[in-house]
Amino acid sequence: MQIHYLELTDFKSFRGKHQVGPFENLTAIIGPNGCGKSNIIDSLCFVFNVENARNHNPISSLKDGQRPQQCSVEAFLYTDEQKNTIVSFRRLQTRKRQFIYYYNNNEITEEEYIDQLATFKIGPEVFMLQGESDKLIKKIQWK
Repeated sequence: MQIHYLELTDFKSFRGKHQVGPFENLTAIIGPNGCGKSNIIDSLCFVFNVENARNHNPISSLKDGQRPQQCSVEAFLYTDEQKNTIVSFRRLQTRKRQFIYYYNNNEITEEEYIDQLATFKIGPEVFMLQGESDKLIKKIQWK
């Protein structure tokens, strides 16, 4: 499994619809302070349903202070090494903090969404967010 690209719609600092990627074998996220690098990582956590303290209010509040009614992130993934098959996961959040989940453009329940992610071995354990590596190292040092 490899991430092909992401589509962010009104997610944090990304007002409107934005495509991030396509990603190649090695990808780095670089740019000046304040350009949205952390928000790209947050979008991955959001779409893959990983709890992240920075994702409590992901709907963009840019442009005249008016907030859209919803935001979404969609991840397009290659499922084979030949890059012939693509699947998509999309998670949408409304301003009322309601979530809608899609797999290949079909609306599904959160439980079905998590099950589909698990078939690709995607879950909270695959992410090591900023600050977590320090906690892990300190935990190992104390043993």
